[in-house]
Amino acid sequence: MPKLGMNSRVVVDSEDAACEVLKAAVVRQQHLSADTPKKWQWFCDFTVTKNDYLRIIGLRAGRCNAASCLIGWYAVMRRSTVVLEYDVAEDRVVPLDIYP
Repeated sequence: MPKLGMNSRVVVDSEDAACEVLKAAVVRQQHLSADTPKKWQWFCDFTVTKNDYLRIIGLRAGRCNAASCLIGWYAVMRRSTVVLEYDVAEDRVVPLDIYP
């Protein structure tokens, strides 16, 4: 669970908090069990691109049998629980809910 500030919608502005917010959002969006991130050893791969408003994150699985263990690219708004899909090819964010 991400560390929350005084307002329950404000999240600590840290990579750890953003990663936890992202994992929870992907679990909800994909209708997965709550233990999926731990079971598959999900981890966040943060870009070095500086942005004052969001963190661009590659979500990866530590346990997988595929050539690439990338689950997807996402953008997490700083200090919030807002998660967007990051379109690498177009260098833009899109709503997470447009993906099944």
